Amino acid sequence: MAEADGLLDEMLTLSWESLNLSSLANWTQTNESLNRTESGPPPFLTDAWLVPLFFALIMLVGLIGNSLVIYVISKHRQMRTATNFYIVIIC
Repeated sequence: MAEADGLLDEMLTLSWESLNLSSLANWTQTNESLNRTESGPPPFLTDAWLVPLFFALIMLVGLIGNSLVIYVISKHRQMRTATNFYIVIIC
């Protein structure tokens, strides 16, 4: 039993040492990347303006489409059915 405890302690010590060394290496890499200064213009982030633009366009198309559906159903008498009123309520 004492051998098993000694072996377990040795395994835990080795695993903690390797964990500490790997976390130390990651920390130093992160610290070095933060301290590095680059000259030149900042990177141009396409996602910072492209994704919101696409979402705005999709929202605008949906708003216009739903408004047209409501307009057509409200202005044309033959379109005033129960099904179309349910569609308007969902819009």
